[in-house]
Amino acid sequence: MPPPTLEERRVFYRSFDARNAFSWARTISATPVFAINPGWYTRIATDRMLSLVRQGYRMVYLRNVRNPKALRAKLLKYLPEGVYYWRNVVSDPEYCYGCPLKFFRRRNLCERCPNYLGQELMFDVDPERVTGKRRDEVGPEEFPAVKDAVIRLYDALAEEFSRLRIVFSGRGFHIHVRDEDTFLYTIEERVELARRYASYGVDVPVTAGGVSLARLPYTLNGISGLVVLPVSRKKLEEFDPYHSSSS
Repeated sequence: MPPPTLEERRVFYRSFDARNAFSWARTISATPVFAINPGWYTRIATDRMLSLVRQGYRMVYLRNVRNPKALRAKLLKYLPEGVYYWRNVVSDPEYCYGCPLKFFRRRNLCERCPNYLGQELMFDVDPERVTGKRRDEVGPEEFPAVKDAVIRLYDALAEEFSRLRIVFSGRGFHIHVRDEDTFLYTIEERVELARRYASYGVDVPVTAGGVSLARLPYTLNGISGLVVLPVSRKKLEEFDPYHSSSS
């Protein structure tokens, strides 16, 4: 499936579920922070975004996105390759926009900042970690194995946590943990959890907190062309995003 064109992205964001997308991020923070991939992987981008890609920008943080209408307007303006929300919870997001530490991909250095209040715990399972194949070798035929890994991971996590949400990322899956005490987990606790569940295909840096962005549900994965969607555990076994009846 080829990546969507700019026009296909435009058509999608004209009618996408901005209200639920914004509400999802707002369950993490009353003042959610959003970011976009301008076109790093596909090089499909507006002239303005392509200029940023050539300068080395993989992510661009958005400002003044205070409601669903503003979110839709920004996405229609930039037509991004991917849309994300920041899993960190802080006292004042404005303080963070110019800070380079939020891009650090191995440790959550934000934990040292007095502005930091916590981070949503998340487990990321992608096809290449489950199958052992390279990213460019993975196709729809690997999806059943990835889904099986996520089902097993969810059921294992459910013995430890009570508020779990599953999201299809457009390629793999994310499992978000919403138990309140987990927002205050230390780096050491997150690393221990990530290593404990690594055999399911979990991306350790994501759970450990160094990668603090997550794909925003209801937006478009501009690489696969599939919609990022929450999926209940009950419906997961029958979920097949490669057929329109289940997307």
